[in-house]
Amino acid sequence: MRIGLPKLIIRVIAVLLPCLMSVPVAAGTAEVCRSCHEVQFQAWQQSDHFHAMQVASDASVLGDFGNAEASFHGIKSAFSQKEQDFVVKTMGSDGTEVTAPIRYTFGHDPLQQYLVEMEGGRLQALNLAWDTRPVSDGGQRWFHLQPDETIKSSHPFFWTRHFSNWNTRCADCHSTNVTQGYDPIANTYETRFSEANVSCEACHANGSRHVALANEERLSKEKLGISAMVDVSEWHFQKGSATATLTAGKSPNEINQCGGCHSRRTRISNQTIGDYFDRYELTLLSEGLYFDDGQIRDEVFVIGSFLQSRMYQAGVTCSNCHEPHSGQLRATGNELCATCHAPTVFDSTNHHGHPNESAGAACVECHMPARTYMQVDDRRDHRFHVPDPLLSREIGSPDPCLGCHVDKPHRWADQNIRTWHPDYTRRNTWSEPLARARSLDVAAVDALIEEIDRESTAPIIRATLLQQLSEMQTRRSLTVAQRFIADKEPLIRAAAASVMWVVPATQRSSLLLESFSDDTRLVRHVAARSLTASAIRLRDSELGVVDEYRSALSVSSGQVETQLALADLALNIGDASGAESHFIQALRMEPNHPTVLLQYSDFLRSVQRDGDAAGYLKYAIEVFPDNASAHHSYGLWLIRQHKPDEALPYLRRATEYEGTTARYAYVYAVALETLGRLEVALSQIVGARTSWPNDMDLLTTEIRLRQRTGDTASIPKLGEELRMLQSAVRRD
Repeated sequence: MRIGLPKLIIRVIAVLLPCLMSVPVAAGTAEVCRSCHEVQFQAWQQSDHFHAMQVASDASVLGDFGNAEASFHGIKSAFSQKEQDFVVKTMGSDGTEVTAPIRYTFGHDPLQQYLVEMEGGRLQALNLAWDTRPVSDGGQRWFHLQPDETIKSSHPFFWTRHFSNWNTRCADCHSTNVTQGYDPIANTYETRFSEANVSCEACHANGSRHVALANEERLSKEKLGISAMVDVSEWHFQKGSATATLTAGKSPNEINQCGGCHSRRTRISNQTIGDYFDRYELTLLSEGLYFDDGQIRDEVFVIGSFLQSRMYQAGVTCSNCHEPHSGQLRATGNELCATCHAPTVFDSTNHHGHPNESAGAACVECHMPARTYMQVDDRRDHRFHVPDPLLSREIGSPDPCLGCHVDKPHRWADQNIRTWHPDYTRRNTWSEPLARARSLDVAAVDALIEEIDRESTAPIIRATLLQQLSEMQTRRSLTVAQRFIADKEPLIRAAAASVMWVVPATQRSSLLLESFSDDTRLVRHVAARSLTASAIRLRDSELGVVDEYRSALSVSSGQVETQLALADLALNIGDASGAESHFIQALRMEPNHPTVLLQYSDFLRSVQRDGDAAGYLKYAIEVFPDNASAHHSYGLWLIRQHKPDEALPYLRRATEYEGTTARYAYVYAVALETLGRLEVALSQIVGARTSWPNDMDLLTTEIRLRQRTGDTASIPKLGEELRMLQSAVRRD
């Protein structure tokens, strides 16, 4: 087999690289691969992976550094080039002007970000980015990534601070063979990678053995010395069928490997290849990240959407649609869909109801609606769902039909769909009970359980519903979870384990025993977290799984969120000093992180350091004046200090800002009632019940306040609502 490198170089590779299989190959691995894989190399150079991160140079920098200026949030920035260096002059971390060279470019289409090197080995992403789209599309301009927030130097999203830190937020997926290299004592990073961008080994794992086998002419299908990754699946149209079926090649390989970066997840292992759920904890269809019907909301990076789809369940995988090296679609427009869906049936007005070749006739407009992120980056939903206008109206999710027909009501869209498809029935039967459960409607538990039991529903959906049961904290939550603790799907087993945190500490261990020895690391990880969710004395038999959990957290110890998890673990196993050290470490990383400030203040209060706790709460309000949790926590602190009049303004603000909860509304109303302000309290409760109509505390408080104010006309109706909710609770 001809390698295409000078013989001396090949001999050196053959002798040395097999010894290096446990460490990254030195920079330039792609060039080694190129010698045999020129076609793949050329395709890769056109990909987003190739452009994921590059050394700043004339070839890679796309932004205007010709003495351009931009001003956002009162901060002026100037971009220039001095010989080979691209330079930004802008506000620094202390509020004064700094001049810094751009070290790397980050991405290329439809925007490009820029990384600046700072002390402690940190690379930081500027808040300003370059819009690489053509001028005709509104591009070729500098823009701010957070235009609607006032991002000053004290804000945690300011470019010099933790949330703009490349080492912890970006490096793992934008470079190859990354080691974070966080030093907690010095609070510094020595992050390393073999190649700045997403290169061959990012997907195929360490290539040294493969090169050695090639040099020895011992490569074979069984002995590659590398992860082949790409699935060679075969799809065929069976007689009489309008949709192709998989006849060979079903494999989890691509989901395992592509999913590592193309998902919203947390790393729980340093493994670079293998089963996804042995390496990552996938974020489920969480509120705020997804709409209640599973549509993308925040940036969730594809896999969480795709796992919901019937296509995934049928065996479709990434490379069926995307060429793996270039990342480009294998065909354009409806032609891509036609490879598996007969165009005579699906690419016709009888199916889509729009004029052929029109925008509305494009499959993706109905089945993969786009959502814009970072202002200019349109990303398509990969659920491949069927539009349901009335469901969208019920739960407040986007309706793809009204994305184009903006002046039409949901009912109009539904009537049109039923005209084209008289046999149309709702496929998504789980979203409505999920939405009700998230509004704290205990009467939704029966419907939620029915959907969890529906085996035809995708595991990620069933796992999401099961996890939602733990928020309801009913007796049936535990009963249902126990039924799924040994399910065949790891996501469902993990969700079942997550429910166990609601169980008293004395009972958790026995209920989680099977999960502690699960074959999948994710399940063991979640089980350990549930076990230690509140104060507990560990048994010797539990030490191993907790140590593994702690080890998994250490994989990302350079992240604030990890330090909080470590603090929680330490506190609940009785190590108060250890917990405080993790809180302090988190504040070293980001002194203005709102969650850290609030949780540390709770900790300080728990160890009778009320004065210190108040100081952190007041600081949180100073830095985040519109943070609902900060105001609520400080209001409660004042209540405990027997200062209810001083507490009221803070408790009120907690109900007015984004992120408020039914609990905040309830506490504020009770405080008003305690001070004799009954009419104001009643008004507060009535307003809150428009958002949480089936919350038991709000309902009982409204009944009590109406009785106390003499406003009794609606009490019979409210009493009937209460009886129905109590009946639902009694069934538990």
